[in-house]
Amino acid sequence: LKKIKRKFIIYGFDKEKTENNLYFRKFNEDEFFNDLRSAAAVITNGGFTLISEALYLKKPIYSVPVKGQFEQILNAFYLEKLGYGEFHEEADKKSIKTFLEKLPVYRKKLEKYEGGDNMALIGELKRTIEKLS
Repeated sequence: LKKIKRKFIIYGFDKEKTENNLYFRKFNEDEFFNDLRSAAAVITNGGFTLISEALYLKKPIYSVPVKGQFEQILNAFYLEKLGYGEFHEEADKKSIKTFLEKLPVYRKKLEKYEGGDNMALIGELKRTIEKLS
């Protein structure tokens, strides 16, 4: 990431430090969500939570799932298949640069993304609970 001329905010190393274009931050929920909201894109593993938050905010995603974690691999696979970002087994300078160049393509696809409406599910749960009560 140091070799790419972009600013990167990095969480997960439990330190506050700046190295050229890399800004390491200790986790703080408010700061994290502000950074996520203002990010051009997200580089992450294949975990559901951050992917779903990024999709909600319509942020393109570069996903590198944890090896051997089927759920993460599946999440990243569908993320790429739906055109919301890319799935990579390893992160490297070339693929990250290519991803960043394609951000307008992913943003256009994400404009059409509508998060799932949970109201039907909630209604069904209420009916089931009433039947069982």
